[in-house]
Amino acid sequence: MGIMEGTVLMRTLTFKSVLWFGKHTDLSVQQIIDVEGIGYLVWLYYSNEKINFVDEILKKIQITDDLKIPKPGKNHQMKREWKKKNLTDAMRIDNFHKKNRIAKFRSRSNDRYNNFNHSKGALKAKNHGK
Repeated sequence: MGIMEGTVLMRTLTFKSVLWFGKHTDLSVQQIIDVEGIGYLVWLYYSNEKINFVDEILKKIQITDDLKIPKPGKNHQMKREWKKKNLTDAMRIDNFHKKNRIAKFRSRSNDRYNNFNHSKGALKAKNHGK
């Protein structure tokens, strides 16, 4: 076991850097921007004290000098300030509709579950492909 194993160091990420943790383990920062948008990277910046980005990425994810935080450190209040400054009404409306679509999908799947015959015979027949 090496000296540095298990030690978390300060990481400054570039567009080509791969995270190696979280829900986007195998993706580079640029791929995360392409797939997920900037929201995940903003959350990462403000919520992880050992993660920082180069200035080009901070500019791309709309973190200006007045919204930067000293690293190592985290600051959830500044994340709220970023949201107030950067989220437009259109984004808020789109997020509202997205939540409604998710709720509608969940209710449909609940209906399918509730309308299914859960008797022992019906489940046995379903398992045997009938």
